[in-house]
Amino acid sequence: MIFNTVIGTLLLLLNVSIAAAKSPSLFGKIDGFPSEYLDAQKEAQGKPSRVLNGINYQSRIKASLIPIKTNKEFKVFDAPLNRNFEFSFDQLVPGSEYQLLVSSYDFKLNPERFRVIVDDEGVVRAYQELLHKESYNVTSEKVVGSSTTPLSIKVGSVKEYYEVKSGSLWDMVLNSPFGFIFANTMYTIIFGVCCSIMAAPYILSWVAPDFASEFEEVRTGKPVPQQGAPPAEAIGSSGGSSTGSTAGRAIHNARQRK
Repeated sequence: MIFNTVIGTLLLLLNVSIAAAKSPSLFGKIDGFPSEYLDAQKEAQGKPSRVLNGINYQSRIKASLIPIKTNKEFKVFDAPLNRNFEFSFDQLVPGSEYQLLVSSYDFKLNPERFRVIVDDEGVVRAYQELLHKESYNVTSEKVVGSSTTPLSIKVGSVKEYYEVKSGSLWDMVLNSPFGFIFANTMYTIIFGVCCSIMAAPYILSWVAPDFASEFEEVRTGKPVPQQGAPPAEAIGSSGGSSTGSTAGRAIHNARQRK
């Protein structure tokens, strides 16, 4: 009884291993690293470091495989890289499609996105896929189902990071309630034009008072008195009173003479 159980277990494990060996796989490798960076990593491997994984470019490269169409739960499969910058995804499903994303914190990879298609016969093909494109690049087809012909990804350049000072005046404006206005070019132009229209009459009254009075006269249709000049009614009333007082004094003097 025990012997039969052991034999059955061994046969089951053998069938599982055979099925796993026959299942399609995806192999990839990243090439073109600058020699000075690889030399620095090799030199730092035998030295003590206070930072965990201080110079370990493999740990800062992420390779993710995402099933398409059949991924109702949005599962993402990640694969680590070995010392030769190689990765693999096993047990792919025949007749399915995947999206491969490879990104690095230290290097710019070219390209970083691929469409992986596994046909019904288990042949794995990879195509370059760019952002904002309706379809993948059909001419970039490559069979990558074997470790002897892996998907080759080249290093384009080294990423450089710069320190950004936080708390600047521009950041304060963007984080304010009016930040959405200055974050959009069209809103900024409209806001500037409206402020200019509202402030123009006040600025003109100080810079060009004559032009401001003419503009106000055109806008209202009524004459606007100049600054420092008395109104017309005041001039008429003051002139009449002075003439009347002069005539009264002349009549009074004539009566006294008589």
